[in-house]
Amino acid sequence: MHPNAVHVWHLPFPDYGAYAEINMRLLSEDEREKANRFVFERDRAHYVTARAALRCLLGGYLLTDPAEIHFSYGVCGKPELGGELAGRLQFNLAHAGNWAIYAVSGGSEIGIDTEPLNNNDASWQQLAPMVFSRHEQAELASIPLQEKHLAFLRGWTRKEAYVKGCGDGLSLALDSFSVPLGSIERQKAVSAADGHSPPDNWWIYPLDPIPAHVTALAVKSRTAAISIHRWNGPAAAFQRSLDPIQLYLEQAWKT
Repeated sequence: MHPNAVHVWHLPFPDYGAYAEINMRLLSEDEREKANRFVFERDRAHYVTARAALRCLLGGYLLTDPAEIHFSYGVCGKPELGGELAGRLQFNLAHAGNWAIYAVSGGSEIGIDTEPLNNNDASWQQLAPMVFSRHEQAELASIPLQEKHLAFLRGWTRKEAYVKGCGDGLSLALDSFSVPLGSIERQKAVSAADGHSPPDNWWIYPLDPIPAHVTALAVKSRTAAISIHRWNGPAAAFQRSLDPIQLYLEQAWKT
């Protein structure tokens, strides 16, 4: 994979929920333990499918059995490749509603986030003053009323993507940096809020792959080459044999 490339994959859960037990075989012991702690079967199936898909995608890139991939986690929980595969690829993932989405990079650090566009959710009005910088709050105030909710979700997902990408988690105050709230046609820089150090070359890229969702991609590069793919492969690609996984990936990149 080219160091400058970023591949974004999105996966609809309804296509694969029935295969949760098959997918469970790909997971590590700690992933299975986490899956079994979910109260609701739907949440468990989504988690198992999302983790199995992540392993299959990475296995296809790395020519490695997905079940043999090991992960390590940063201080704030950012997942990374561990063991002999450490540093080979950068990746990040998110899931919301009935979708999972992944970003895989040949070299640049990345973060991705997605949220359903629910026009009946008014909680954003209380949340915005708590998480937006003064610059962002001023921008939000200037946006027409009927567009404010969408603007908030753009800001929220872009902030989350950046925080997930740099791996700082809750240690990074969300109002310490600013992102654009409007529609963007090309990459825009993450900028520092008043009195804070500027982010180190992080950029927000335009991205809209999932219907009725707001999605954001943050990359530590101004020149990343982004490509978007939907997972349309057969459920057999989630099983342990590497061959169908690699075949699927080769076919997907031709579409």
